[in-house]
Amino acid sequence: MSRLIKGAIYEDEPKIVKVPVFKAAGAEEPEGEPEEPGLSQEALENMLATIRQKEEHASQMLRQAKIEAEIVKQEAKAAADKVMDVAKNRAEQIHEEARQQGYDQGVEEGRKAGAEQIRQEQHQILVDANAAAERTISEARESCKDYVIGAENTIAEMVMRIANKVLPQHFIDVPQLILPLVREALQKVKDQPHVEVRVAPDAYELVMMAQSEFQAQLEGSATLSVKSDESLKTGDCLLESPNGVVDAGLATQLQLVEQAVRNVMK
Repeated sequence: MSRLIKGAIYEDEPKIVKVPVFKAAGAEEPEGEPEEPGLSQEALENMLATIRQKEEHASQMLRQAKIEAEIVKQEAKAAADKVMDVAKNRAEQIHEEARQQGYDQGVEEGRKAGAEQIRQEQHQILVDANAAAERTISEARESCKDYVIGAENTIAEMVMRIANKVLPQHFIDVPQLILPLVREALQKVKDQPHVEVRVAPDAYELVMMAQSEFQAQLEGSATLSVKSDESLKTGDCLLESPNGVVDAGLATQLQLVEQAVRNVMK
């Protein structure tokens, strides 16, 4: 029984099956006990408010970066215009000097030299300005991305801390929660000739009381037995069959919760 099952379809390779948590029908919280401070409506609303606040802050950062990039472009354009004016003045000066000296050839060369200088300097300034603006926007986007990812990770970790605290206590306060885990896991192995259900000692009596119900889930003449395993903790549940082991315990449920939270955060 060292092989592991991951799904309802059996393969030759070892697999592990993870079964989501289902609350037992009719299970009630102990009277007089305060409600667990877990995933309350207020806590969820606070988390959503935190996400919206951080997203708005990230958007403000991106808008500010775009404004700064536009300022860079405007300053570059002003600098280019200034260079053009200087170059034109210089070209006119060269032209006047050549004209005064009476060198027609010098006049033409001076005019061409001034025009070429204008084109080259203006082109370089615009290239540098565009590059600076692109760098500013790119850096801002990366900063916003890192900020949002950091916020999402913080929220995911907070939710998991709550889940790790609340779920184990629920299995202690409401031991009937083990029954839907067994019921759901049996759907994965109902065609096996024999299934052994192993649970922690504190859940053994409950599972034994429901043994006939679980037996009815199996197909044909398959048999089912229940075993108390002291190596298992509260909320743990393993189903062994000739095809391998199905892990439907609390630790597996917490892993599924964490994965679901992180998928929502993406």
